[in-house]
Amino acid sequence: MRGKKSMTKRTTISLSDADFKQLRELANKERRPVSRQIIYMMECYKKQN
Repeated sequence: MRGKKSMTKRTTISLSDADFKQLRELANKERRPVSRQIIYMMECYKKQN
C-alpha cells in the first residue's frame, strides 16, 4: 500500500489554563517536550488504574 501510516490510538484531553501552565513548567523542569510529558503522564496514569 502506498502512503500507509501506522495507526496510533489518539486520545483527546482538555486542560484548564492553570493545568496547562503547570504541565509546561513540569516539562521544562524535566527537559522534555510538552507532548512527551503528556505521554509520560498518561503511561503513569494507566499503570495506576
